[in-house]
Amino acid sequence: IASTEPTQMPVATLDPTANWKTYTSQRGQFEIQYPNNMEINIRPCVYDCVNISTKRAFSTMTVSFDIIVSDKSESKLLEDYYNIIEGMDKFTVTVANQKVTGYSGLGGEGGAYPFKVFVLKNNNKTYLFDINNNVKSAEIDQILSTFKFTN
Repeated sequence: IASTEPTQMPVATLDPTANWKTYTSQRGQFEIQYPNNMEINIRPCVYDCVNISTKRAFSTMTVSFDIIVSDKSESKLLEDYYNIIEGMDKFTVTVANQKVTGYSGLGGEGGAYPFKVFVLKNNNKTYLFDINNNVKSAEIDQILSTFKFTN
């Protein structure tokens, strides 16, 4: 009696970001993908100030974060945006193959809104990520996993 072993069929792994929109900044020299239920808002600044947020503005579950591109140093950029970093909680994040230290705290009116901030460096530019931490971190992590430099 010949025995036959079952054949394993390869399982396709679905990329949850496959149908997402892509924002490309020529001036800021980066690209990031985001879900279809989100939108990009551009604000004027030296290179690029990009806000990615859900279309449900002002909802408590709104995903919202900014990417601010500058030629300032990391410490100067953090100082300009967050006067005091000392005393904030630290965390580590890897984005665009850079492992960096970030800071988390409470901001906004009355210090009621949790946020996270971290900085990447690339070709004499500083990229500050300011994340509204009042959201599902898995969704933010997925979006950040698509960030890449284009130069």
